[in-house]
Amino acid sequence: MKSEDIKIFNELLIQLSEVFDDGKEVSESKAVIYFNVLANYPIGKIETAVNALLKTRVYPGLPKPAEIIQALCSGYEEMAARENRELLIKELQERPRS
Repeated sequence: MKSEDIKIFNELLIQLSEVFDDGKEVSESKAVIYFNVLANYPIGKIETAVNALLKTRVYPGLPKPAEIIQALCSGYEEMAARENRELLIKELQERPRS
Protein backbone atom coordinates (compact mmCIF):
# COMPACT_ATOMS: atom_id res chain seq x y z
CA MET A 1 0.00 0.00 0.00
CA LYS A 2 0.95 3.58 -0.43
CA SER A 3 0.37 6.45 1.97
CA GLU A 4 -2.39 7.78 -0.32
CA ASP A 5 -4.29 4.51 0.28
CA ILE A 6 -4.89 5.35 3.96
CA LYS A 7 -8.38 6.77 3.35
CA ILE A 8 -9.51 3.66 1.44
CA PHE A 9 -7.88 1.43 4.04
CA ASN A 10 -9.65 3.20 6.90
CA GLU A 11 -12.98 2.79 5.08
CA LEU A 12 -12.29 -0.94 4.82
CA LEU A 13 -11.61 -1.12 8.57
CA ILE A 14 -14.87 0.74 9.22
CA GLN A 15 -16.75 -1.78 7.06
CA LEU A 16 -15.20 -4.69 8.95
CA SER A 17 -16.04 -3.05 12.26
CA GLU A 18 -19.65 -2.38 11.25
CA VAL A 19 -20.24 -5.98 10.27
CA PHE A 20 -18.14 -7.91 12.78
CA ASP A 21 -17.63 -5.60 15.77
CA ASP A 22 -21.03 -3.91 16.22
CA GLY A 23 -19.75 -0.72 14.62
CA LYS A 24 -17.22 -0.09 17.38
CA GLU A 25 -14.89 2.73 16.42
CA VAL A 26 -11.45 1.51 15.35
CA SER A 27 -8.85 3.41 17.34
CA GLU A 28 -6.16 5.33 15.50
CA SER A 29 -3.44 3.16 17.05
CA LYS A 30 -5.21 -0.03 15.92
CA ALA A 31 -5.64 1.36 12.40
CA VAL A 32 -1.91 2.19 12.28
CA ILE A 33 -1.01 -1.32 13.42
CA TYR A 34 -3.25 -2.89 10.76
CA PHE A 35 -1.87 -0.55 8.10
CA ASN A 36 1.75 -1.33 9.01
CA VAL A 37 1.17 -5.09 9.06
CA LEU A 38 -0.62 -5.02 5.69
CA ALA A 39 1.58 -2.35 4.07
CA ASN A 40 3.34 -4.81 1.75
CA TYR A 41 0.09 -5.72 -0.02
CA PRO A 42 -1.57 -3.64 -2.76
CA ILE A 43 -4.77 -1.89 -1.65
CA GLY A 44 -6.73 -3.63 -4.41
CA LYS A 45 -5.84 -7.04 -3.02
CA ILE A 46 -6.76 -5.90 0.49
CA GLU A 47 -10.14 -4.67 -0.82
CA THR A 48 -10.75 -8.05 -2.46
CA ALA A 49 -9.81 -9.90 0.73
CA VAL A 50 -12.02 -7.66 2.89
CA ASN A 51 -14.96 -8.13 0.49
CA ALA A 52 -14.42 -11.89 0.63
CA LEU A 53 -14.37 -11.80 4.44
CA LEU A 54 -17.57 -9.73 4.45
CA LYS A 55 -19.23 -12.40 2.31
CA THR A 56 -17.90 -15.53 4.00
CA ARG A 57 -16.77 -14.87 7.58
CA VAL A 58 -19.20 -15.80 10.36
CA TYR A 59 -17.21 -15.01 13.51
CA PRO A 60 -17.78 -11.91 15.66
CA GLY A 61 -15.02 -9.42 16.35
CA LEU A 62 -12.77 -7.46 14.03
CA PRO A 63 -10.67 -9.86 11.93
CA LYS A 64 -7.04 -9.86 13.01
CA PRO A 65 -4.42 -8.75 10.47
CA ALA A 66 -3.30 -12.36 10.07
CA GLU A 67 -6.83 -13.36 9.03
CA ILE A 68 -6.85 -10.63 6.39
CA ILE A 69 -3.47 -11.93 5.16
CA GLN A 70 -4.90 -15.45 5.02
CA ALA A 71 -7.78 -14.10 2.95
CA LEU A 72 -5.25 -12.44 0.65
CA CYS A 73 -3.26 -15.63 0.23
CA SER A 74 -5.91 -18.33 0.34
CA GLY A 75 -9.13 -19.43 -1.21
CA TYR A 76 -11.10 -16.39 -0.03
CA GLU A 77 -10.14 -14.48 -3.18
CA GLU A 78 -10.98 -17.50 -5.27
CA MET A 79 -14.33 -17.87 -3.48
CA ALA A 80 -15.17 -14.23 -4.14
CA ALA A 81 -14.16 -14.52 -7.79
CA ARG A 82 -16.25 -17.68 -8.17
CA GLU A 83 -19.23 -15.94 -6.57
CA ASN A 84 -18.81 -12.99 -8.95
CA ARG A 85 -18.66 -15.37 -11.93
CA GLU A 86 -21.80 -17.15 -10.74
CA LEU A 87 -23.64 -13.84 -10.40
CA LEU A 88 -22.55 -12.80 -13.89
CA ILE A 89 -23.69 -16.12 -15.36
CA LYS A 90 -27.05 -15.80 -13.61
CA GLU A 91 -27.45 -12.23 -14.88
CA LEU A 92 -26.61 -13.29 -18.43
CA GLN A 93 -29.07 -16.18 -18.25
CA GLU A 94 -31.84 -13.87 -17.05
CA ARG A 95 -31.38 -11.31 -19.83
CA PRO A 96 -34.02 -11.41 -22.54
CA ARG A 97 -32.70 -12.79 -25.78
CA SER A 98 -33.23 -10.87 -28.98
